[in-house]
Amino acid sequence: MQEPFLQDDSIAQLPHSPLTPENDRFNELQFGFAQPGLDKTNLLSHNSQTEIRHDRLLETTATVAHILLTAANLDSSIQQSLQLLGETLESDRVNVIENFAPDSNTLFPHWRVLYEWDSPGTPCQFSDSTAAQGSYEEIPEIFERLQQGQTVAYLIEDSPEPFRSSQLAVGVKATYLVPIQVEGQWWGAIGLDDCQKVRHRNPAELSVLGVLANCVGSAIQRQRTQQALLQAELVRVTELARSNEALQQTIDTLGALDNFDDFIPAVLAIVARTFNAADCAYYEHKWDQTVYLRYWYSSGKILNPMELQLLDPEHHQVLHQLATGFTVPLEHLHGTTVRDRTHAVIIDHTCAKSVPDFHAFAISQGWGLELNQPLLVDGKADGALVIYRGINQPFSDVEIMLAEGLAKQLALAMQASRLSAQARDRAVETAIAREREKAAQQQAAELSRANTLLRNSLSRLSTEPNLNDVLGQLLLEVTRYAGASVAHVFSYDAAQDALTLKLRVRDEQVFWTPADDEPAIFRSPIPVTTTPVFTHLCQHPQLATLNISEFSGRLWTGVSEWFQAKGLRGTSSCVLLVGDRPFGFLAMAFSHPVALRLVDEELILALAQQIALVMQLTTLAEAAKETALLEERNRFARDIHDTIAQALTGIILQLEATKGIVATQPEVAHEHLSRARALARDGLAEARRSVWALRPEALESQDLPTVLHYFAQRMTTGTRLKATVEVRGTPFPLSPMIEMNLLRIGQEALTNVLRHAQATAVYLTLHFGSEVVQLDVVDNGQGFDPEQITVDQGFGLIGMQERSQRLGGRFSLISQPESGTTISVTVPTSGGQAT
Repeated sequence: MQEPFLQDDSIAQLPHSPLTPENDRFNELQFGFAQPGLDKTNLLSHNSQTEIRHDRLLETTATVAHILLTAANLDSSIQQSLQLLGETLESDRVNVIENFAPDSNTLFPHWRVLYEWDSPGTPCQFSDSTAAQGSYEEIPEIFERLQQGQTVAYLIEDSPEPFRSSQLAVGVKATYLVPIQVEGQWWGAIGLDDCQKVRHRNPAELSVLGVLANCVGSAIQRQRTQQALLQAELVRVTELARSNEALQQTIDTLGALDNFDDFIPAVLAIVARTFNAADCAYYEHKWDQTVYLRYWYSSGKILNPMELQLLDPEHHQVLHQLATGFTVPLEHLHGTTVRDRTHAVIIDHTCAKSVPDFHAFAISQGWGLELNQPLLVDGKADGALVIYRGINQPFSDVEIMLAEGLAKQLALAMQASRLSAQARDRAVETAIAREREKAAQQQAAELSRANTLLRNSLSRLSTEPNLNDVLGQLLLEVTRYAGASVAHVFSYDAAQDALTLKLRVRDEQVFWTPADDEPAIFRSPIPVTTTPVFTHLCQHPQLATLNISEFSGRLWTGVSEWFQAKGLRGTSSCVLLVGDRPFGFLAMAFSHPVALRLVDEELILALAQQIALVMQLTTLAEAAKETALLEERNRFARDIHDTIAQALTGIILQLEATKGIVATQPEVAHEHLSRARALARDGLAEARRSVWALRPEALESQDLPTVLHYFAQRMTTGTRLKATVEVRGTPFPLSPMIEMNLLRIGQEALTNVLRHAQATAVYLTLHFGSEVVQLDVVDNGQGFDPEQITVDQGFGLIGMQERSQRLGGRFSLISQPESGTTISVTVPTSGGQAT
């Protein structure tokens, strides 16, 4: 008669395994209930051993949870955890089994051993490939039970072939499989193998093991998720770096080469390298539906127009046809013409969506996708930059934006080349022609200035980390170039369908708030429904110009009166678009009637395009910041789950263990309560650690005066505001709580000065006294009446006051119009100095 090694209705047992009790003694030893004539001494001894083993398992549980949370190396922490489990449960082998699908057509998933610990003398399961992985199709009953979240126990001799033979080959006699659940999904299992002899595990032990199994699976999956996120971020950073490098290279090339025909091959070489493209080309569009292949780059070689014309038609039929002029069929233009295209298109040649003859050529070249970016000059597509890639090589959003930027540079160079050619032709004419040549030279000089302006702005965009500084500088440059007296940029909120003032330029200075003498409508969101020109310009991108005789009834409320009071006699505006998406509205006002030339309008629109791009990048940066904040919140939630929750679980288990033995076994109950107290202390310490992990990183290695000076310089660099940080008294270490809150108060105060004060100087002073520390922030700005501040406007001030109150300190605000502002925070240091 064979003795069963598991007995519990909640644990799945395979059919035909001898798992039903065959004598009352087994029931009594396994579950602790008495049968007539049973030896009470043996029963007590068995129960005592069971409790001791249960206590050891609880201690091991806490140790394993601590290891998984604190170890820097996941692999070593799991190996250490498996060894502790194996030794505690007297198992010969403990392994972590992961589910995986070899392909999408598999009905049953496969399994493989991911981690393994073997006791001395136990053969390694990894050494036998047939024993270390397999398909659940061989063991369908085990698959069904594990999938339902049930622990499975079975004797190997009763399992089906060929699974039985593979497990017997590595010495397995009996196995317990505890399912691992990760985010509600069955992920795999923890396996306990008995190789020397079959051992008993009671349901309480397996229940605790189930909690640990989920901890192990979550730790593995969490590391994989973090690695995947890191890899995705690295890919995007690499793409952005490549894009910046390509833009800088083309800018440098544009400045070094005078001939447009020399510039195109250089750009195609940069494009092929940056996009890892199979081939790329430059086309010209002379008529509505006819395209001409002018330059072809393939395998490091460039064919110019003459070389393309001389190609043998029999061997290079498609290229020769494109070089001599190819009329694109109307059905492939989607209701427009070649020259009317304004946006890039991506053609999938694997789906036969291109012109039939060219499709066959594309397949023979091994192309998958084609990015076709038009070159716009005077609103018409005068050409196209075309990039060809292999199959399964999609274009990313960053690459599409880069192609658009490169196309604009080509279009600008194309226009400059044409103007230069016209100027050279007029040099041989009569005196009137020479006068025209002079005008053309002046226009070329202006275009050179425009090239320099665009080049500088693109360079700043690729190198300046502070996007707000870039935005302010761009608005200042477009205001100077246009000769405007004032300029405003309004951001567009699609959800509210409204425009809100973002920044303005006046008297060669950039401001981020409306001036007191400006129309009241600028101080709140302006509905687009009251701005018909915005909707019109979204559909027809251009500069809209109005002069004083046209103001009546066509400007926002109060704007016409403000123009007249300030002597402004004209205005020009345009929508800030990226593709078809509006990001804002640019409005400029002039002290003279507006009469912009076409070249001026085009450059203003080009700079407006860059302003729109910076606003889009700002939106993306804010979204990334929100994502990072969400990730930090999730990390904090995970810390709570993995520390406090597990500590509470351990406390509950210890308290549950005292039930029924407080009176009969007070010493044992006392031990359980002591462990519960220890777990509570550990959980509290872990909670404090998680909270302080949110402390600013700069304060980890620097003292408060140094960090305040760093942030003050960083926030004011590139502005007209000069920040001075001074320390009075003898500095001494402060508690982390005081340091963090004083730093946040200083940052908020400095932010308010930058946004609202219109100051030129701000002084931050730290006073170290014997019992208090005081932070003063004083500016020479326009000041304000504190009594007139609303709740919505004073949120930052309320936050500073609340922080000082939490420290047991005092908060003081002194300000009045035209007299600057002084903020003082005084907090006690008693009990707050670091030791």
